[in-house]
Amino acid sequence: MTASKHFLTFSQQVESLKNEKHIEIPDSQYAEKILQRIGYFSLMGGYKQLFRIPFTKKYRPGTNFDEIVALYQFDADLRELFLKYLLQIERHIGNLMAYYFIDAHGISQKEYMNPDNYNNIPLWITTSVLTFESLSKMYNVLPQSLRSKICRHFPAVNQRQLERYLSVLTKY
Repeated sequence: MTASKHFLTFSQQVESLKNEKHIEIPDSQYAEKILQRIGYFSLMGGYKQLFRIPFTKKYRPGTNFDEIVALYQFDADLRELFLKYLLQIERHIGNLMAYYFIDAHGISQKEYMNPDNYNNIPLWITTSVLTFESLSKMYNVLPQSLRSKICRHFPAVNQRQLERYLSVLTKY
């Protein structure tokens, strides 16, 4: 059974990183501010495997707090970059789905609520308010003819690949 965790102040967290984890922390005040802003678990929990000695709870000699923070920041910047392009893809797919659905079935609300216009389930929310995951699922239940029309707007991928990409992108 593992030992239970107990509350540590930010100052105590810094001391624990220094004394128990043997992480080099040249500026304790800076480390406290980082832990206040990011949180111990988010910072240390997410990136510790890269700095730890395998199969132990000890960190590699020379591990520096600033390196862990830099890795966290790199990851945050990468997530932000991904989000920017995911939002563009989400908007593009949503617009194309609305366009081709309305082209095929008309603009009235009863048409997009009509179960006969879908392969499996009716959807009653407009594409402008659907999440990326919902758009991905909606794409998968659209009739083949509409999925084919949407896919033509992405010439670098075939229809099967677009389905897979949408599925993977929803995880990000």
